[in-house]
Amino acid sequence: MRRNLKGSMKRLIGAAIAPMAATVVDAAAPFPAPPVTSSSIPVSLCPTENLAAGPRLVTFGLPFPRGSLTQAGLITVRLLRSNVEVPIHVDQLAPRRHRYDAALDGASVRIARIQ
Repeated sequence: MRRNLKGSMKRLIGAAIAPMAATVVDAAAPFPAPPVTSSSIPVSLCPTENLAAGPRLVTFGLPFPRGSLTQAGLITVRLLRSNVEVPIHVDQLAPRRHRYDAALDGASVRIARIQ
């Protein structure tokens, strides 16, 4: 009798865990955001109230969808203020990583640092 109870409990626990495992696999599906080849993104910088007036060096990260920008393509990122290009430094802050295929690691920029 005791053996049958243990076997029943194992089947019951296995049946309860099986749907959760399927849900976790479904949740790990790749995000379907398509690559963006060109775009314009408005950026607003708001100083805190304790910051003195005057020019400041500003650094921020700009995220990109997978496949949108390669490290070589960082030179194409521009900053415009009133339709006039502002000199900036752009580099890769974080590369895209692939969960299942290591050959795709670093193929595109995840976050660009703009300064």
